[in-house]
Amino acid sequence: MKHLEDCVARTKKYEMAIAEFEERWPDYCRDCGAIGAVHYTENMSPHGSGRYWPMEMQDVCESCLGSCPRCAHEFGEDEHMAFVEEMMDCPKCGWQWGENQGDEAPYPPVCLCYLSRDIRM
Repeated sequence: MKHLEDCVARTKKYEMAIAEFEERWPDYCRDCGAIGAVHYTENMSPHGSGRYWPMEMQDVCESCLGSCPRCAHEFGEDEHMAFVEEMMDCPKCGWQWGENQGDEAPYPPVCLCYLSRDIRM
């Protein structure tokens, strides 16, 4: 499939941004993208109802549990509890639970080229 020009431009912009992020933070958690949590959708409707009631959920990322998702700084047990429960900044890199610009790895762009009538397969 051929991609539209704006899709190609967004992809190139993302590739440059992720390369810059990886150069600055080579040890970031690839499983959560330095977010510190994994997000998923779960159907919260009553079992057997036949309805779909999507609910956004999140859990702590198991891959980087006990360390900073961005710089991989290892926390001691007491330090980790304060980091998670009080949402403290990372003492090494200043990561702050997505509150600061650059805390998380850039998100990949969404390609919707398949919806365009301008593209011929």
